[in-house]
Amino acid sequence: MAGRSLQQLYLPELPADASQYDTDLRAELRQWSSAVTNAQYLSSGASVASAPTISLPYDIQHVTGLATIKNITAPPQGAVRPVFVIADAAWQTVTSGNIATVLTAVKGTHYQFLYDPTGQKWYIK
Repeated sequence: MAGRSLQQLYLPELPADASQYDTDLRAELRQWSSAVTNAQYLSSGASVASAPTISLPYDIQHVTGLATIKNITAPPQGAVRPVFVIADAAWQTVTSGNIATVLTAVKGTHYQFLYDPTGQKWYIK
């Protein structure tokens, strides 16, 4: 900032009541800290058998069986999140339903599934 005086720099004004500013800042930091902490916990549950239509209710989900998967139940509105699927068998997906990616799973491999609510399709990486 060579050539500019300190008076020319923009400095945000603090509120007249600094204690309220401090209280608001602490509340925002608590919310942020809680969100970061909660994001570190992923849920997992019982395995799902491959079938023409399956549901992925947990963040980490094992899928068993050899059936072809055509549809995956969409998550509740506003609950879009990646789901990590672990293949316990060589099932496969096709694109004739709401899955945008063809996949032949390899037993013991994990995949990331993400639902796009706009296109109403699941994408697999």
